[in-house]
Amino acid sequence: MADAGPADHKLSRRVRAVLRALPIRADDAALQALDLLGVTDDDRITYLQAHLTRLPGWAAHVRWSAERATGVDLLDYLAMRLTYESILLSHNRSSAPDEPVAASRPRIPSARERAGALARAWGLDEVSDTDLGAAARVLSALPVTARQLVWQQAYETHYRDALLRALAENSAAPSTGRAAAQIVCCIDTRSEGLRRHIESLGEYQTFGFAGFFAVAIRFTGLLGGTPNDLCPVLIRPEHEVVERPLPSAADAAQRLRNGSLLMAGAEAAFHAAKQALIAPFALAEAAGWAAGPWAAAKTLSPMASGELRRRLRDRLAPPAPSVLSINDTVALAHRALYAQVALTTMGLTKQFARLVVLCGHGSVTENNPYQAALDCGACGGQAGGPTPAPPPRSSTTPMSGPNWAPWGSPFPTTPGSWRLSTTPPPTASPCWTST
Repeated sequence: MADAGPADHKLSRRVRAVLRALPIRADDAALQALDLLGVTDDDRITYLQAHLTRLPGWAAHVRWSAERATGVDLLDYLAMRLTYESILLSHNRSSAPDEPVAASRPRIPSARERAGALARAWGLDEVSDTDLGAAARVLSALPVTARQLVWQQAYETHYRDALLRALAENSAAPSTGRAAAQIVCCIDTRSEGLRRHIESLGEYQTFGFAGFFAVAIRFTGLLGGTPNDLCPVLIRPEHEVVERPLPSAADAAQRLRNGSLLMAGAEAAFHAAKQALIAPFALAEAAGWAAGPWAAAKTLSPMASGELRRRLRDRLAPPAPSVLSINDTVALAHRALYAQVALTTMGLTKQFARLVVLCGHGSVTENNPYQAALDCGACGGQAGGPTPAPPPRSSTTPMSGPNWAPWGSPFPTTPGSWRLSTTPPPTASPCWTST
């Protein structure tokens, strides 16, 4: 606790003196703060739990950091909170009560007191000690702290049963014909609106599955750079997948790289100029006439400004035809196994449509700190562009033949089915659906 703030000269001299006198060990500092706050031994666990849950997410982040040996753990976090609380309360006696902090917290009634209150609520004025003891033993099986969970479970059970009954009463008869197409979307909740719209258009059937489609890959895009692990964060990538230009598109790929470097350099120079000491004044004079209207356009008409940016990007760095190194890194037999596992898990094992679409998803955001949450969570908070690809790669790969036979699946019984992997590229116009 030596770095708890004694060098901050904005603090009063008295507070700095108290901080300098803190114990070196975090556990000693926490115990000292609990004593100053007047928290008894019986109340310490509850009091510490209250501190851990006071700021949602912080305790979990600190524990996550401790597991990676970053130099901070939950004990340090609790010691810091308790120390600051004890110091602030001790130096603000004018608004704080004279009794200890723990004394102001309502005491949880005992089981016998609850039984007596229950008897009075029912109008039972004369209840023997034996009956009160028996009632207390019954009530002790349900502590006060567990009552909210029981009520929550009862409410959820009631809602679930009513919802399931309504769904069963209004469910349509299953279609016996072959669907025109079957689309597999990510289980992200934002896909639900898209799936409803697709199924409302006709004989289309949709499924939900994790957006990495049961294949953990490390992907390097056409522009190079740091590879992205397109899989849940708890899973390690199993295959390296690289995007390469087609042999006939070498010039287009070079133009894409040059244009992307030009735009990235211009954006980096603009941001560097804004953060410099004197350059922002010259930047405002030189580019303010364009930056101001552009900022207003992004605020007032984000769709139009996004379309303008997309056209400019396509002109400077047009997309280049490319291919993924699936055939080189993942054997066809393994891809068939991945597809068998995924399709069996999602329940797509019979009555295949002529077209089966595996649809990944991503997002286009502007100055949003939650950008990763808007992309595919199953791909580690990144766009799931190439993730549908590792099962049999091309749209001309039939879902039948010897590659499927070893897995004992019913796939060969549906001839004429073809698979298509698709994800709207980042340069495509955004698709908006209402939910």
